[in-house]
Amino acid sequence: MIDGEMYFRNLAEELEKAQSEIFITDWWLCPKYYLVRPISLMSKRDKEKYRLDCLLNKAAARGVKIFIVHWQESRFAVTFNSMITKEYLTRLHPNIKMMRHTSDGI
Repeated sequence: MIDGEMYFRNLAEELEKAQSEIFITDWWLCPKYYLVRPISLMSKRDKEKYRLDCLLNKAAARGVKIFIVHWQESRFAVTFNSMITKEYLTRLHPNIKMMRHTSDGI
């Protein structure tokens, strides 16, 4: 793939097809990230269809188990808070499990 546009479109399609498990490892996970763009040309329904949290929630509702390992940020290097991401995603559905690397243990 030449750039991220096709990668993220393919990722969205694969998340929609997932049947048993999804594994994600990330260091700066934004749950409300739109995987398909440009969003300015989409209807509200399509915008939500291609947002990461919506895709994960739909997969979880289908019975897919979702496991996420998220890097716990260094408070000296970045200003985002991975605990907010963890709390948001794990509240979406019981099939979504997330741990923050180094703080939550294994």
